Amino acid sequence: MKYFILEKENNLTELIDFLIDETNLPQIHRRLNIYSAEDDTQIEILDNKVLFRESSRNKYINIKNKNLKQFFKYVQSKNSKVFIINDIVLLKFPKVDLLFNTFHGNILSTDDIVIFEKIKQRFNFETYDNINEHIPVFMKEPEFLFDEMGNVNSKIKSYANKTGLDIRSSSASLKIRLSNLSNDYSHIEQCYELITKEKLLSFNSSNKYVNKFKNISIIIPTFNQNVIPTLLSIQGQNISKEDKAKIQVVVIDDGSNINVLNQINSMRNKLDYEINVISFDKNNGLSNARNVGIALAKYDLLLFIDSDIILSKDYIYDINIRLQLVPNAIFVAMRKNIENNSNLILEKNLLARYSIFFRI
Repeated sequence: MKYFILEKENNLTELIDFLIDETNLPQIHRRLNIYSAEDDTQIEILDNKVLFRESSRNKYINIKNKNLKQFFKYVQSKNSKVFIINDIVLLKFPKVDLLFNTFHGNILSTDDIVIFEKIKQRFNFETYDNINEHIPVFMKEPEFLFDEMGNVNSKIKSYANKTGLDIRSSSASLKIRLSNLSNDYSHIEQCYELITKEKLLSFNSSNKYVNKFKNISIIIPTFNQNVIPTLLSIQGQNISKEDKAKIQVVVIDDGSNINVLNQINSMRNKLDYEINVISFDKNNGLSNARNVGIALAKYDLLLFIDSDIILSKDYIYDINIRLQLVPNAIFVAMRKNIENNSNLILEKNLLARYSIFFRI
């Protein structure tokens, strides 16, 4: 592994743009490092994945114990040592990690020699083969994993609340498990703005990432509804024909009295994306229809829309970028109502790419 140490005056925007061009869009993560210098015990938590090793000479073990509080008690009792705990924000690019708030400051790490040489030529960063050769910028005071009252360390608890990591007893009720979860997503908003130069809640993105559109499955349940305007609004998206080919649309006809399949077959030749239709003999409800759509989805990125929605011209692109940057997230869009006889739902206008998100 190769390491670069970034200084405060380094231009992060230029670096991130360079890494996106060379690799792809990063994912925004939060990582908690727990380390005992006395015996080299290490715990690394990335979102909800917990890795553990008792020595740097050993490999990490993926901890799948559902009762993580008991696991922390085991680690504390076995070692009876103090630990250094650090909450790190991580931008995970393909083959490159950019870490903020480490003991060594901001760090760029990679095991790809080609990428390493390109970064080295482009930027004047300190380089290290072993990060331990660098003198830490700061070190936090060692502390225990539990306080005298047996409560989990406040840093671990704060990380768990902000990332949804479940450290409570397996006997705790769902209400208790959800009671202390945080709605503080400021680190995601800050990173998103640093990467895109846009607000996370902005309406339309002005920054376009060429060839960064990722495969996405769109799930559309329908019941006695003309779904054609919705499908045409997908075709009218402000993305290339090549990117439209990365879209899979799954329409679930939930027992309609109208022939949805015939409607769709009559206009398939106008669509540049894949479309699959599943028809039920009777109405089984919206949740069931969406679950069937999930089961048939080819791709990791999922978009759920109703069959009476007209998408804004950049909507699929915007949500595609957001879902790539913020893994395991759910985004909810707002709407504006229009009349059924509005000119906005004419085929020629839908394919002209409208800029407002409507419900008809």
